[in-house]
Amino acid sequence: YANRKEWSELAQKSRIGETQLQLAAVRRGLAQLVPLAALRLFTGEEIERMICGESDWSVATLKAGADVQMPSSTPALAFLWEALCQFSRVERELFLRFVWGRSRLPAGGGDSFKVDLLHTHGNPDERLPTSSTCFFQLHLPAYSSLKILRERLLYAVYNCRHMDLA
Repeated sequence: YANRKEWSELAQKSRIGETQLQLAAVRRGLAQLVPLAALRLFTGEEIERMICGESDWSVATLKAGADVQMPSSTPALAFLWEALCQFSRVERELFLRFVWGRSRLPAGGGDSFKVDLLHTHGNPDERLPTSSTCFFQLHLPAYSSLKILRERLLYAVYNCRHMDLA
C-alpha cells in the first residue's frame, strides 16, 4: 500500500504507451497515401467522415445524388422517399446496410446510389425489395401504397442483414 502512488503512475504510463507500435504502423501506412502535413488541415471528425462516410445523413442528400432508373412519376419512388423520411436514424442505418452493406453514407453523399424497378410476376405488393450491395442499388417492386412499401422495406432491412453467398 505504501507504493500505491508509484504503482498508479507506472500503470498510467504503461496504458498511455501500450498502443504506440500500432499507432506508428497506422501512421506509416497513412503517410504512404496522404502527406501527414496535409492531415493537420482537418479535425479528427473531418478525417473520419472522409474515410468512413456520413453516420447521420439526410434523405434529401441521398435523393439528390440518386441515379433513379425508373420514371420519376412512378408512385413507388415517391413512396420510397417518404418512407425513408419516416425512418428513425437506426432504421436508415439498417437501410444502408441492406442496400450497400455499410451503415454510413459514402463521403460524397448518395451520388452512387441506384434505384430501379423490380419486375415481378404476380402482385408486386406481395414481394420484398432486393438489393445489390456491390453496386449500392435497390430493386424496388411497384408497390401500390406508402404503407405497403414501408412495411416491406422495414421487413427487409430488419430481417435481411446478411449477404447470401450461395
